[in-house]
Amino acid sequence: MIAARTNERKPECFAVARECSKINRMMSSLPQPTTDSAQAKGDLDKHGYCILTGLLDAADIADMQSRVPQLAAEERARSLHDQAQGKTDNQYIYMMINKGQVFLDLVQHRAILDMVGHVLGPAYLLSASDAILCKPGGKEMPLHSDQWWLPEPTPRNQRPAHRAGEMQRFTHCADSGDADKPINPAAACSVMWMVSAFTQENGATRLVPGSHLLGEQPDPAVPYKVETIAGAASAGAALIFDSRMWHATGANRTDAPRIGIINVYCGPQFRPMENYTLGATDDIVATASPELLALLGFRVWDGYGKLDDPGVEYISRPNFAGPVPIKS
Repeated sequence: MIAARTNERKPECFAVARECSKINRMMSSLPQPTTDSAQAKGDLDKHGYCILTGLLDAADIADMQSRVPQLAAEERARSLHDQAQGKTDNQYIYMMINKGQVFLDLVQHRAILDMVGHVLGPAYLLSASDAILCKPGGKEMPLHSDQWWLPEPTPRNQRPAHRAGEMQRFTHCADSGDADKPINPAAACSVMWMVSAFTQENGATRLVPGSHLLGEQPDPAVPYKVETIAGAASAGAALIFDSRMWHATGANRTDAPRIGIINVYCGPQFRPMENYTLGATDDIVATASPELLALLGFRVWDGYGKLDDPGVEYISRPNFAGPVPIKS
C-alpha cells in the first residue's frame, strides 16, 4: 500500500527538496530578471520560475500603485476584505478584472500569455486575478503550491493515496525516495505582477527553485524546513512560476505595504478559483474579444462548459445580449 499523506510534520519528507536546493546552489546562477523570452522559458523549465521585465510603462505602474491601496480601503469600508484566512498580515482584493482596464490588460498581456502557453499548452483559462497587500509586520506564510488540488500519480497495482475529493490545501507526504517516480505535469501557471518593488525585506515571494519537479507538497511549518530564495525585482516586473513550485509570501519587515497582483491560469478542464461567467461585469463581457471570452470561460472546450445546445461555441448569459453564441 502506498503511504497515505498526512498533516503530520515529517522531516524525511524533504530529502528530495534538500537535494534539489543543493543542486541549485551548485548551479552557476539562478534566474535573473530578463527581457529575453527564450531565456525566461528556459528558466521556467529548469528552475520552475522566471522574472520578465520591461513589460509595463511607468504610467501604468504608477496608476496601479495609486489605485490598489484605494481599492483596499474601499473594500475594508464595505467589509469585503479577506485578511489572509483570518489573519491581519495581508489583504486580498478579488476579481481584479472588474477593477479597471489597467488590471484587465494584465491578464491579456501578450508576453505573459506566451509564457503561460509554454507551460500549459494552447488552451487555458484565467483562474484568478487578485491583488495582495503584504502589510508592514506581516509574517511568512506557509509554503504551498498552487496545484495542491491535483492527486499524485499512483502505480497501477496500488490504491491512490487520495481520491480527488479528498485533497486538502496543506496535504503533504513522506518522500518515496524514488527519483524516477512519475509526477504530474503543470496544470496551472501563476504570474505575480510586482506593483511595488519586491525585496528581501518587504516580503518578496519565497521560492524553492526546482521544487516543481519533486512531485510532492511542502510541509506548511514555519520556520521552513527547506532553503528558500526571494523572488525579487523592481516594480513592473512579472514573476512567472509553474504552479507546482513551492512558494509563499515572505515577511514584510519594512514600514510600507508590498503590493502584488497574482494572476493564475489553469488548464481548461479544471475549475477556476473565480467564477467569471457570473462575476465579470456586463460591460467587460459585452466588449470582450473572443480570446478574452475564452480566458474567462465563455468558450466551450471539447464539450466542457456547454449549455443545452451542443452546437454553441460561446455561451451567453440569460437575459444578456453578449457574447453572441457562435455555431461551431
